[in-house]
Amino acid sequence: MGKRQPRDREADTLFQDGPMSIRKKQKVVHEVPTSEPITSSRQMRMLLTFDPDARKTRHGLQSFKLFLDSLNLAADGDADVPKNREMLALYLESTQPSPDDDNAVYMQGLFETWANAVQTHNDGLLSSVAVVLSLLLQVISSDLGLVRHGMGICEALLQDRHLKLIARNLSSDPSKGFVISPTLRLLREVVSLDGGVFARRVFRCRQYTLAEFVRNLEVKHNTEGIEDATKASVRTNSIRLLTTFLKYLPADDRRELVLTRGLMSHLTFLLKDDSPSVLSDLIESFTKYFLTDSKIPSHSKSLAFSAKILARFLNLYHYSHDANEPATIADKIHSFLMLACTSKDTGIMLNSSGFYPEGLDPTAVNSTRGCSGIMGVESLSWMDRYKTESPVVNTSLLEFILKLRPWANLKHSELLVGCFSACPELVAAYFQKQIAFTFDPKLSMTWIGYAAFLFNTIQLPIPEDFGSSARFSANIPPPSSIVLDSILPPALNQKVLTRCLDPKSPLVSFFATRLLVVAMQKLEEALKLHQEASESPIWRYAQRKLLDDFCHRIPDMKEVIRSYKAIPIDSVLHRATASHLLSLYYKQTPQIALAANFDASPLLISTLNHLETQFENARDKAVLLIELENLLEIASYSPGMRWFAKTEGLSMSPFTALLQLACNTSHAFHSSRLEDAISLIASEHQVVSKSSGLKPLVEAVRQSEDISEEGWLVLDNCIQRAAASPLKYIDLLQEFSGDNSGSEPSRLSLVLVTLSEQVPHVCKTVDDDILASLADLISKYASLLVLYGESVYSITALCVKMKEHLPWLQLPKAPKGSEAKEPVPFESKPADVGPSKANDPPRPDYATALEAICADVADADLDNSALTRWAIKNPEDLIDDGYAISVFKLLQSEHTSIRREALVNLRKMAVKVKESSHPEKEQVWLLISELVESCHNTVASSPAPSQFVAFASHSLSIISNPLHALYPKINRFLTKGPIWTPTKLPLIHDILHGEPSEDDKLYIELSWLFSYLLDCLQTKEDLAVFYRNNWMEKILCAGCNPNFRATLRGKVHRIIYKITCLEGGSTMLVTRFGIVSWLKTQKAQATQPSEASVYQALTQRIWETCDKKHVEEWSGEGMSWAVEN
Repeated sequence: MGKRQPRDREADTLFQDGPMSIRKKQKVVHEVPTSEPITSSRQMRMLLTFDPDARKTRHGLQSFKLFLDSLNLAADGDADVPKNREMLALYLESTQPSPDDDNAVYMQGLFETWANAVQTHNDGLLSSVAVVLSLLLQVISSDLGLVRHGMGICEALLQDRHLKLIARNLSSDPSKGFVISPTLRLLREVVSLDGGVFARRVFRCRQYTLAEFVRNLEVKHNTEGIEDATKASVRTNSIRLLTTFLKYLPADDRRELVLTRGLMSHLTFLLKDDSPSVLSDLIESFTKYFLTDSKIPSHSKSLAFSAKILARFLNLYHYSHDANEPATIADKIHSFLMLACTSKDTGIMLNSSGFYPEGLDPTAVNSTRGCSGIMGVESLSWMDRYKTESPVVNTSLLEFILKLRPWANLKHSELLVGCFSACPELVAAYFQKQIAFTFDPKLSMTWIGYAAFLFNTIQLPIPEDFGSSARFSANIPPPSSIVLDSILPPALNQKVLTRCLDPKSPLVSFFATRLLVVAMQKLEEALKLHQEASESPIWRYAQRKLLDDFCHRIPDMKEVIRSYKAIPIDSVLHRATASHLLSLYYKQTPQIALAANFDASPLLISTLNHLETQFENARDKAVLLIELENLLEIASYSPGMRWFAKTEGLSMSPFTALLQLACNTSHAFHSSRLEDAISLIASEHQVVSKSSGLKPLVEAVRQSEDISEEGWLVLDNCIQRAAASPLKYIDLLQEFSGDNSGSEPSRLSLVLVTLSEQVPHVCKTVDDDILASLADLISKYASLLVLYGESVYSITALCVKMKEHLPWLQLPKAPKGSEAKEPVPFESKPADVGPSKANDPPRPDYATALEAICADVADADLDNSALTRWAIKNPEDLIDDGYAISVFKLLQSEHTSIRREALVNLRKMAVKVKESSHPEKEQVWLLISELVESCHNTVASSPAPSQFVAFASHSLSIISNPLHALYPKINRFLTKGPIWTPTKLPLIHDILHGEPSEDDKLYIELSWLFSYLLDCLQTKEDLAVFYRNNWMEKILCAGCNPNFRATLRGKVHRIIYKITCLEGGSTMLVTRFGIVSWLKTQKAQATQPSEASVYQALTQRIWETCDKKHVEEWSGEGMSWAVEN
């Protein structure tokens, strides 16, 4: 190979240094600045003196930074801290500007260094100066003696020449976060110094202090996911500066800041990547300092939180970087959106006019007031103008809720229903625009979710005056289409609902039936408001139009009947709901119901036969009774119903079968509604007099011993005859009793007259035992008729006639003046009426009976020492020895400080348990944490709700024992949600209405429930929780169980006694739950004298502790008689 040619040095020089030279990238080396310990203020002053040499300057700044870090991070009791603070004070004193020099400022050398760094483009110095100043202000903020120096430094920073330096730092390239972040921290310290005294001035200089602020809100680290909490990005520091501004600025400036162009958009664009702490602070600041600030108008809040911004907050429902936190970001953002979207006072919602659309002109309606004819009313065009589009005031909120998916997310559903409840104008507008999801019957989780959402929407009450008092007072009805859409949304049209009632899908059919039931009930409320509003033709037309449009949207009644008949006989709840719907058809839409020509007789008879079968679950019989009541109501609307004729499948007439059921009080589901219905039927057919009604016969049957089947057939035969020929028996009465009774035939029940006619024939066919039982029944019936004010002479004459054939019969006696009863309506008469008080046994001493009841009824004892004693116990002792329960009970202390201490200690206790090796530590931790979260909003102002403390106390031992019968139910309840509702009793529904966890554990669950409910009764406010949803009535129903042991029944007694100890409790029991009748019924069924004395003692206790004046007025002065007898 050839020789290598020698290099041309001139060419090489030209290539390297000339125009063709290659430009190599210069290596940038970041030298770590040196430092030295600071031991005197003079040394500090020398280090911070301006020096053109950047290396020396960085050396001084780094030394000062480490000095300030030592003060900020010093532990309590550090001996060097006072010395260092004194050194810093001397330095600041020495740099204090002279009053004679207008241009002098604090720390002149430091500001000259900053200005020089800007001129020389030294980013390292720009960052170091900002870091040192922010640390210095942080130290000053923690020392009251240095605050005046800090204010001097802030004054220097707010000079124009220094504001430009701040703006220069903030406007640095986004990649230079090491320059921007310290400057943002510096501004944050300036804003928060001395309680925000400089906050407004800093904001007023926002062309400098907030330079590129909107841009900086999107400058974050390049790493994926959330950032490291110890290395805050520019965005994080910007958000913290924003929250500091919100805290210290006045309302006007706060509003102006939030409405800065682009701020909210850039702020919310990257929310999903922010850390949980940053998001929590941001949500809390917006809630506390913006939404709840009454000085900021709702219009400004609505501008700030547009639909786009709300949708970005909504995306945080899927935030998952805080899965281990007790209160997740998803929960916090849900509470935030609920406040923002559903509160008229503190949220973004603007005042609207309810069901009256925006832009409705009252003059257009008032001009037609002179029209007296219907044609003038029908010519109003505005009534049909809003069928497809309803204008609203809250357009931004409407745009936002259209993005919600209530069929797929429970929080979305709750938020949307909350918006509807607070702003009714959105209901019709939402369903007019939301047409993407149809309600075609497809049994899936999505369909069930949408059905639940529609159910909650329909259940919302109609706003008072339809949402606008001004238009309501102006005699203007709301458009019928808007009212209808809130009662039955357009998605539920006739075609879809008819398909949903298909019996092939029982669950879909059940959901559709429930939706129609609540829609019918809401229609009743709307029609009532129309009736109460005015009698003008406009309102009558609107009412008729609403009813007609509703009829066109619901299924034909024949479809409902077909669906009802196809429901299996064992689906008692579905059948009861369907029968309720049919009865509502007759009440609200009679034009549809009567056209169907529905014959309820076969179904009524079938239900009566079903009642005679044995039930594995006693609650099924109660539900079946509800179905029977509904069918009875349906049958009452049918003019062709044959109440007093025997039918195939029944041994007696339907009326007598219902009478036999109404008289049977041995089960716990006695229905007064059933009694009222058959009493009305008997009065209409003249079987009994209207003055006394059917009550004497019902009471006579109940007081008699078990009536045989033959006795019921005799009674049925007499009732049929009286209903078939009433005039015949009126004449017969005059014949039996003589002329004196001719003026009183309408005051006597014809059943007794029929009995007097049939007794001679009955005596020929039945034996003496049956005749003796029949004589006893007639004797009691005649005495009660006399007691209720019917003709003594006529009744006695009839009884004398029957005594010829029934020697066992006792003649009635005329009542004394104090015992005679005035004729009263059926439902208001006393439950237990005796013909005479002379035969009553002497009353025992009931004090002894009460002692057994109140032995275990005592107020909760609060042990304040539990706040310190629990800390030295292990988790097993906390649970088993009751130390945890003692702390629970302190949440009900009358002292606020003790309640707060208890709350703090419970948080520590939860952590201690979770970190222990206890086998059930997760469940115990969850119980304590939910108790804390449920109570922390109330303990600052009042004791915790009694039901929360009682539930937690009684559940603690159970969740530590997986073998307990209630272990699955309590765990399911704890996993439902982190906060308990203060208006509800935890777990009561699952025990009273649900199936027991094991077949033989029902009474164990009830025993636990009654013990826990007893502890729920501590204050008079607790009575409202028992009154709500009629829980006390359901407790009394459970207490009627004949299989209860004495201990279990005694717990019911103690609950009743505990209620009488609370203010207003006895009055509530009497007027709301009919406790006196319940006690007398239980007393009549008691098998032991001691048990009967307990019921009588409770009756006396209730009478002595109630508001007698109110109760007597409520009962028509009949309660005192009922108690004494």
